[in-house]
Amino acid sequence: MKNELTHMKSMQTKVFLVHVTSPDLASRLFSLARDMGMMSQKTAWIITDALSNSLSSIKSTTIESMEGVLGIKYYEPKLKDMEYFKIRWIKYMWKQQQQQQQKLSYKETTSTDLNIFCWRAYTTIWALTRAVEKIQFPEVGSYEKKIASCTSITNLRISEAGPGIVKELMKTRFHGLSGEFKLKHRQSKAAAFEIINIVGSRDITVGYWTKGKGYSRRIVSAGVDDHGVVYSEGIDGVLKPIIWPGESTKKPKGWDVAGLGQKLIEGRGSQEKSIDVFKAAATLAALPFELEPEFIPFVNDNGGTVGTYNDLVNKINGSEPPCYDAVVGDITITSDREEKVDFSLPYSESGVVMVVKAEPNKLKNMWIFLKPLSWDLWLMIVVAAIFIGLVLRTLERRLNPQRQLGMLSYTANLSSILTVSQLTPSGDKIDCAGFQEHSFVEDMLKNMSIKSVKCKTMEDYDKFLSLGCKKGGVDAIFDEMPYIKLFLHKYGSKYKMAGATHSTGGFGFAFPARSPLVKPISKAILKLMEKGTIQDIEKDYFGEGYISGFKDEDISREGSSLTTYSFAGLFTITGFLALLALVCSECSSTISRYLDPDGADISEVNSVDEATGVISPEGGQQDSMVQVQITGQEVESDEQQVLQESTTLNIHPADDG
Repeated sequence: MKNELTHMKSMQTKVFLVHVTSPDLASRLFSLARDMGMMSQKTAWIITDALSNSLSSIKSTTIESMEGVLGIKYYEPKLKDMEYFKIRWIKYMWKQQQQQQQKLSYKETTSTDLNIFCWRAYTTIWALTRAVEKIQFPEVGSYEKKIASCTSITNLRISEAGPGIVKELMKTRFHGLSGEFKLKHRQSKAAAFEIINIVGSRDITVGYWTKGKGYSRRIVSAGVDDHGVVYSEGIDGVLKPIIWPGESTKKPKGWDVAGLGQKLIEGRGSQEKSIDVFKAAATLAALPFELEPEFIPFVNDNGGTVGTYNDLVNKINGSEPPCYDAVVGDITITSDREEKVDFSLPYSESGVVMVVKAEPNKLKNMWIFLKPLSWDLWLMIVVAAIFIGLVLRTLERRLNPQRQLGMLSYTANLSSILTVSQLTPSGDKIDCAGFQEHSFVEDMLKNMSIKSVKCKTMEDYDKFLSLGCKKGGVDAIFDEMPYIKLFLHKYGSKYKMAGATHSTGGFGFAFPARSPLVKPISKAILKLMEKGTIQDIEKDYFGEGYISGFKDEDISREGSSLTTYSFAGLFTITGFLALLALVCSECSSTISRYLDPDGADISEVNSVDEATGVISPEGGQQDSMVQVQITGQEVESDEQQVLQESTTLNIHPADDG
């Protein structure tokens, strides 16, 4: 019995239903349960009618150990005939004891109390007597002996009058000591049950249950109107106050979940947040059991972690101490862990992301306009431009004063550079990456064939990213979204998220397989997310910036606009070439005047008379007029007609008039 009670004590279930028929066995059971501390608060004990109707046969000292026990028994109507019979019965038993010279007081003789089974037996005898009186028995000796063995218990014989007796019993109706006698389907069904509560050394009636009506605080006798009696399907607010084990008036929830494990991460605020989320979920879940967890850090005496996240999950109902009933912390839901334990719904967003060092000053480059094209292509364009210019110069000579050079459009490429430089930080090729110590991300980096470096704190993230892989640091950091958001909230101006998000199950609470906590806690987490409670908790711990997140439009606001300096190189080259062209033009004009001092400056010509061929100089003075004679001839060829011009320029003063 002690071993069985020890097993029951280790169970999470704390509601015990006791069905024993022997008062002596019940006395041993409850005495042992009291000594083992199982009759304390948070437990509920219920006894069936087999024991509830025999409480008078149990010693008062044993009854006291049963304080707080609930029981049910058949309702005994309070009839005058029953009270008279009790008095006669006590007197009879006292006389019998006196005749046997037993020195017992009259009060002690009342221990031979009559219960419902006694009343039913007495009433049944009267019913059988009435039925026998109404039938005629066959001749004496007309019995069929069915059991001939002398070793049988009763050596019973079946009477031929048996069917007639049964038929008359079914018709019999009368009020006996136990109430109305009436059989239905050969059974006597009780119309009501009495609910008792053991307080001290006696049992107290706290209510009743009536078939078809439910629970009520009082019951109505037969033939009396039940007006004013309140019935309910539940006991709350209907029955009288109940004293539970441990002298508690608070109804136990029937479950006891002790010792919740918690993962503590130094330098991060996630453990406090996880505990607050769990407490809020446990409060909102309206769990059908009492939940007062003890949060035990998963650390050694020096404050350091004693294993990985997988080791912590394995401690749930593990064979080696310490063993936990659940794990509350930043435990990522993965397929491998899901095979060992059950997880609640995730209470935090999921995904592993990459953080690299940003280059916010990339736009502050005066030669950025050269980026759309490579240097060899720029060289080819310059050479092609010079060659085409020489060819055009040769072909057009001086007849076409306009020189045009085809414009090469590269606006799309330049726009792409300006946009991608903002959205794609450095880290096109990752040679080595950092990850959180004891995290499953290490296995993910191995699958990606990336050299991994363990990091413990956010300060390590900042240090290694600043150094870079070539100087003993890392090119990128891989971690889960909540930690990355916390890191960027502190160092957002120096680092940016890049690349795709690797999906995970998110953070959840781990419980043993088939734990009764999983479903109610998961429902409570959904309600907390809908109400925004989890976001409020994150805001309290990490600030407003953690909640708002880091979107594309938030990246590098310093270089989001182009400035004059961005095209300073282009303006410098353009200005230099324009100034060079102007200098060359002026030098050419000056040299021409020095080489031909007698020549006329055609730049002073204002107009030419088409009829006379007379060129009027600027200012319209007749004495400065010159005459230009132009002669020419046509030359015919087989393929085309070409006008060959021979120009004779005679300049002399014109005569007056």
